[in-house]
Amino acid sequence: MNVQKPLVQKLVAYFKHLDVNEEQTYLYIYLLENGSSSVLQLSKGIGSGRTKLYPLLEDLANKQLVAIHERHYGTTYDALPITS
Repeated sequence: MNVQKPLVQKLVAYFKHLDVNEEQTYLYIYLLENGSSSVLQLSKGIGSGRTKLYPLLEDLANKQLVAIHERHYGTTYDALPITS
């Protein structure tokens, strides 16, 4: 993860107010830094199991922080901008 540690800690605290846990925050930051990604890419990038990521991504999508794109070659995920 390229974001500096103090900034990550501030983001984790901010996202906590949005009812987003720490793992979801790291996932969101990864998507912001790396762009559209599959679950396999996310799994390798953040070092977490794919089956663990699906519910986290689904929850982020329900909170309108992540877009899910189902394509003929697989599903990709994108970070969406934060709106007030």
